[in-house]
Amino acid sequence: MLIEFETENFLSIKEPIKLKMMASTGRKFNQYLPSINKLKIKILPVGCVFGANASGKTNIFKAITFLRNLVITPRDNTTMLNVITYKLDKKYLDKPTKFRVQLLADDENIYELTVKLNSASILEERLDRINSQGSKTLYIRNEKGIKLPYFEDKAKHRLMFLQFAAKGTQKNQLFLSNTVSQNINEFRCVYD
Repeated sequence: MLIEFETENFLSIKEPIKLKMMASTGRKFNQYLPSINKLKIKILPVGCVFGANASGKTNIFKAITFLRNLVITPRDNTTMLNVITYKLDKKYLDKPTKFRVQLLADDENIYELTVKLNSASILEERLDRINSQGSKTLYIRNEKGIKLPYFEDKAKHRLMFLQFAAKGTQKNQLFLSNTVSQNINEFRCVYD
């Protein structure tokens, strides 16, 4: 279930823009909202995006679709990512595009995936798990490689599988997608 989506430097979206599905603290119609009791939050069952013509509403959904396709589409190492950046400001032509999504993937955890990329490669990728005990970083990817801080205290063989997948992750492929394609299920709920 989508909780929040954010993007910047994508198509006509220059500055960060957010789509939030978490309910406010207002009391009106509160009894009709789905509740995640363990996390003590309420989620809107329906969302609406409105605004003037040519204000970027469609591009928000194109951004969500782009991120979805980035996650689920298999790639070889020669495939370009074909991200289209904001073109009306020269400073943004070389800046990376950013996506951040929060989603409820099981009954207890919110997962936050952050991706920065350009047309050639994934520059940064991070997956955090948020629950009633706090936030934990599951992995971080940057120009130095992929680190797995959450798994360093866990079973050695699982860490070795993930490190193997990290080494085989191509520059134009998400680590999340690569683990699932190699039947490593630590992040399957986020992928699904």
